[in-house]
Amino acid sequence: MKIKLLVTIGIIAVLASCAATPPVREVSLPSQSLNEPLKSGVIQLVIFNDSNILMYGIDNSGKINIHHNGKGVGQLNIGQYVILSVAEGYHTINLLHKDIANFGSTHQLKVSESPTYLKIYAKVTSNGAEIVPKPENFEEKFKPAY
Repeated sequence: MKIKLLVTIGIIAVLASCAATPPVREVSLPSQSLNEPLKSGVIQLVIFNDSNILMYGIDNSGKINIHHNGKGVGQLNIGQYVILSVAEGYHTINLLHKDIANFGSTHQLKVSESPTYLKIYAKVTSNGAEIVPKPENFEEKFKPAY
């Protein structure tokens, strides 16, 4: 009986530790509409979480915290996106997901056209980030986080 209780408590502790605390939002977000017209010189950066739902969805370890140029943006669950208004040029994206430990990564990217789609995803001991063409059926697969 005591062993079952200890195992249950251990499993609950591991699953609870997999939920990362969202960062404080330090940037103001523009409209989260994908069809919003933009001002001249402003690029729409669409960051979306495309982590593997089977590997990272069950225990919520697929939630990824995002910092853009050192400022907190928020947290994306699998299947969510956030839109940032950015200037053309180089940007630093820091990502963090929490599994059994905290797994962070830093990514340098060059943004030059609007909209730019940045696919982020949890990896076993890190995170991935890739600029990609707009995925097919994006509006059906991904929902705004905010």
